[in-house]
Amino acid sequence: MLHGLGRLRPFGSLSDRVARAAASYSLMAADLFPLTVRREDRNAYSDACAVAHADGLAALREVVATSQRRSFLQGVSTLGRVPSEPDDLTGVISVISDQFRSSGSRLRRNFADAMNVATEVFWHAKARIAGIEADLVEAIDDGSGERRAFADYSPPDHPERRNWHRKQVIDGVRRQGYFANLRNFSAWNRIGLDTPNGRSEILLSFHAVGQSFRGVVAGVLIFYRKRGGEIYDHQVVSREPFQVNFRDTVAGARRRFDAWLEPSMRAALEVWRRGE
Repeated sequence: MLHGLGRLRPFGSLSDRVARAAASYSLMAADLFPLTVRREDRNAYSDACAVAHADGLAALREVVATSQRRSFLQGVSTLGRVPSEPDDLTGVISVISDQFRSSGSRLRRNFADAMNVATEVFWHAKARIAGIEADLVEAIDDGSGERRAFADYSPPDHPERRNWHRKQVIDGVRRQGYFANLRNFSAWNRIGLDTPNGRSEILLSFHAVGQSFRGVVAGVLIFYRKRGGEIYDHQVVSREPFQVNFRDTVAGARRRFDAWLEPSMRAALEVWRRGE
């Protein structure tokens, strides 16, 4: 439907919009989210539609799946927001009742399962980051002593380090359309690159999603530069957030993470290289 209407263009310049609207209707009929294509995703969407007739629907399916995952994160992030504070005693008691009813044993178990899987993925990520750091140390060493690479980390919910890089994470994730909840889960891995041009950092942040934790943990890869205490060139370089929920197995989450990390890290290093 998406590529067919776009290719035949029965509605002229409106054909693409009609195709997305029709696709959204079909998705919502299946209890899924409507199709959203952000400005930065339009090239990938157009390319996927262009090759769909000849090469199949794999690329177009990935565009739709990415849209669904993003909308899911935004939906989870929105859950738990209260439009206004209750203004009477009955309202306060009602809110308290809802809060405690929602914290049953099954829900707590789901939350714990999600955090356990996310913790295992974090330690797996730490090992991967250490390997990348070792390669970078060798790659940028020119014998001058002016260039170095290092890695460090904060394990889940470390009492001191958990809020390091808080601003970079929250500001970066906000642009992705959801809220990074560092209160319920926070862990990170970092690669630092020091050169005569200043310091650059590649930050892998794991955090709970939504102001009220709903059992979803996300990971994003963020790049930024620092000079004289100023942070600039701050951007999320991962194409989409990595997601973990209570239904994931550790082995499955690790496999998905490896597939997610490679292009994300490649994008981060390319941004750094161009700036040097």
